[in-house]
Amino acid sequence: MPFWVNRWRISDRATIEKLTELSNNLTQIDLKIDMAPFTITISHNLQLENVPSEIMEILTERLEILNPKWLENERMKRWNRGTPKSLRFFDRVGSSGLWIPRGYMRQLVFAVPTA
Repeated sequence: MPFWVNRWRISDRATIEKLTELSNNLTQIDLKIDMAPFTITISHNLQLENVPSEIMEILTERLEILNPKWLENERMKRWNRGTPKSLRFFDRVGSSGLWIPRGYMRQLVFAVPTA
């Protein structure tokens, strides 16, 4: 039976507990993935440190989309100079750091497998 938490439909109890834990501790969260913890710091964005390469690849793939304005210009045979082909909603910080939008927290929780 699904549960409703803050208007989110959650289908299992473990996810509800994970969301509750995240909402109780809004400053810093340590998650373990394959014995390698990484840190999430919540401020005006989500600052991820020591992100495993598998998770980094998943997040960067999901947070880069084709620019709708570029697609419209291409379809209408308009000039696309100065219009980026893709939009990136992340910034890489060093070799294993990533800054992503704060609103992506829920998707991050579901994307990261916990041990």
